Amino acid sequence: MTAEVQRLFSDAIDSDLANALAGSPTRFRALLNHIPHLLWVSDTAGILSFMSGGWETYLGEVPHETLEPFISPDDLPHALSLWYECYRNAAAISIELRLRRRDGEFRWFLGRGNPIFDENGECVGFVGSFTDIDENKRSELAHSFLADLGERMRACADSEVLLNLVVASLGRHLNASRCYYAAIEGDAESLSIQQEYCDGASPMVGAHLRRRAGTVYDDLESGQTIVIDDCQNDPRTREMFADVQQPFGIRASVLVPIIRDGKHVASLVVHDGKGPRAWRENDIVLIETLAERSWLAFENARLVHASREQSRRQRVMMADILRSVTDGKLRLCNSASELPGRLPNDEGCVSLTTTFGLADLRDMIRQLAETRGVEKTRRYDLVTASGEAAMNAVVHTGAGFASVSWSDAAIQIRVEDSGGGIAEDMLPRATLERGFTTAGTLGQGFKMMLETVDRIWLLTGSSGTTVVLEQETGPAPPAGNLITQIEGLFS
Repeated sequence: MTAEVQRLFSDAIDSDLANALAGSPTRFRALLNHIPHLLWVSDTAGILSFMSGGWETYLGEVPHETLEPFISPDDLPHALSLWYECYRNAAAISIELRLRRRDGEFRWFLGRGNPIFDENGECVGFVGSFTDIDENKRSELAHSFLADLGERMRACADSEVLLNLVVASLGRHLNASRCYYAAIEGDAESLSIQQEYCDGASPMVGAHLRRRAGTVYDDLESGQTIVIDDCQNDPRTREMFADVQQPFGIRASVLVPIIRDGKHVASLVVHDGKGPRAWRENDIVLIETLAERSWLAFENARLVHASREQSRRQRVMMADILRSVTDGKLRLCNSASELPGRLPNDEGCVSLTTTFGLADLRDMIRQLAETRGVEKTRRYDLVTASGEAAMNAVVHTGAGFASVSWSDAAIQIRVEDSGGGIAEDMLPRATLERGFTTAGTLGQGFKMMLETVDRIWLLTGSSGTTVVLEQETGPAPPAGNLITQIEGLFS
């Protein structure tokens, strides 16, 4: 050890200790070799001139001039860019990167370096250290991964898409060759693999007999996570390795059971096929945490889907009933695509509020109907129905928007608002019962519309309500007994 190196590192340790070791380079080197940091010195070009003994212990060899061969390929471009920038500017450096250990494993280190200046203020090199931060860094990354994936899971309404998102994200995060959910079939004799992430491995999607997996899946029934570092040599799997694991490129595995009501219903499984793998404790905890969270999200997504599907079926049935009892006059829509398109000729639009717009809309419709030759009684009916639709939008939501269009055969009025809509369980009474009204329904006004126009489309939901009225310009269709039928429903 040169006197210069001893001087540089003396500044970094206790002054009394440095003074005590000042006359003993051998003891000073022994000190540097046994502290937990990996120390280094380089020239201004980044060529290493000193490395403490811990480097050989960690790397398995002494680096020749540079650390580049030992830096993770994923971190190397950023590391080189940052180091070169600091060398050019004689600036301090701090960087987190992964260094390859002698057994091939990459661990996270915090690297720091400071410039060395001579008596003239010229930079003559750098001195620094690397500190192992692997456990804290992986914990930080796992926390960030779970938070990010949790956001994406919450935004995913499809249960199957959700599980595919989880296995793909987890597989990439752990650099695994395979990740999937294995659901236990009803007969408990087979496994169903339907969501799977593969990286350079042949797919396993489909049904597999549980007994082919030996006692591994039986052990999962107790709710214990199974960790296998080497399937070829582990006593639980070595006898079946050649027939079960090896054909699918499986060498190391983590299997986390998902238990519901005391029953093993599925497992979240991660495999590595690159060779034996000593699974880290924080990786195992991550898989266990994600297994529970993701399956709960999966179950919730299925419940939401089932509820929405039931609501959709009920709404379709409701639409059929309303259309039937109104002789096809009232059409309840499930989406905007089911509303009729605007008629070819645009007459105009009107904004509706509590203070203006209603009278303008009535005047526009009255003049258009008269111009189109609509008979007086039917003109009055169309103006009345349109006024009721517009009034309901204003009364129940404070504002609305109306548009008028026409063709040679009909006049159409479309009234839209952005209120909370009509509650589904209130639809029959809100649309058919005379005199029924609440703060969230169209009440008496809607009943009047049914009696005065030829066709009505209704789209209502939490984002607002759209009512489309159409009146033919010719004579009124045969009256029939529509009103009598409707009133009979509530008598």
